[in-house]
Amino acid sequence: MAETYQRVALTLATVTVTGTGATLYTCPTSVSAAIIVGSQIANIDGSNSAVVDFCLDVGGAGTYRYYVKDLTVATGVAISPLNDRHVLEPNDRLAARADTSSGADIILSLLEIT
Repeated sequence: MAETYQRVALTLATVTVTGTGATLYTCPTSVSAAIIVGSQIANIDGSNSAVVDFCLDVGGAGTYRYYVKDLTVATGVAISPLNDRHVLEPNDRLAARADTSSGADIILSLLEIT
């Protein structure tokens, strides 16, 4: 079994408040599973709180399950929304969005297992 660490980073500044948000990561079909080992969301807006959604699209089929929904992140604050590791299966998609124009940064650390 081979294991490969991946890092995903995205600024959610340009994502609109409608829909499920920007795709952060899609678990490849070439792996058995991927594990989210760490996550952080930072509000990078200098004056406004950010409201953030972070969800799983199960199998990429449009069935959404939220890790956090309408999470308020104060100005200049960073949080780790996931306390434990989470397993992703092939085709699972992670998506996120923020409601502020200046936005929030989200960073994920993942372990892919082949």
